[in-house]
Amino acid sequence: MTFLRGKRPPRIDPRQLAVDPDLSLDSALERLRAERTGMAFIYSAMDLFVARFGLTDLVVVLHDGHEGTQIFRWGGKPISPDRKSLIRAAPGVYCYPTLDDVEGVDLLFEKCKREFNDLRSRGDASTGVISPRPFRSRWRRGDHSRRRSSST
Repeated sequence: MTFLRGKRPPRIDPRQLAVDPDLSLDSALERLRAERTGMAFIYSAMDLFVARFGLTDLVVVLHDGHEGTQIFRWGGKPISPDRKSLIRAAPGVYCYPTLDDVEGVDLLFEKCKREFNDLRSRGDASTGVISPRPFRSRWRRGDHSRRRSSST
C-alpha cells in the first residue's frame, strides 16, 4: 500500500463499528482484524465490545503456556485493588456489569486468544511479547556463547 504525501488512510474507529446495525459482532471484529494485528487488535476489539454492550470495564485473561497468565484490561488500565482477584482468574472474559450474551463473550475470547497465540508464535519485540522458540533453538545450537569483545 502506498501512502500519498506521508498520510495514512484513516483507521476504523472500533466504537463506530460497535453501533453499526448492519454488522454482526463477528463481522465487526473481522473488519477490525483486517486493519489491526497483535496488541492493537486485542485492545481495539475490547473497545468495540465495551461500546457495543455499554460496559464500564472489561478484562480478558489469557493463559500463556510459557509465562503464566496475561491480563488485558480495557483501555490499558492497570489491575486495580478492586479487581485483584483477576490475577488468579481462569482464562476468560470478565465484564462489568456482567453480560449475559454468552456467545458474544465466547467470540471475543476466541478472537483475542487466537491473536495472542499468533503474536506469541512470531514474537513482537515492540510490545514485549517475545516468542520463546527462536531463543530456545539458538540456545540448543550453541549460539548462546557469542559475546561481544570489549576493546579497552
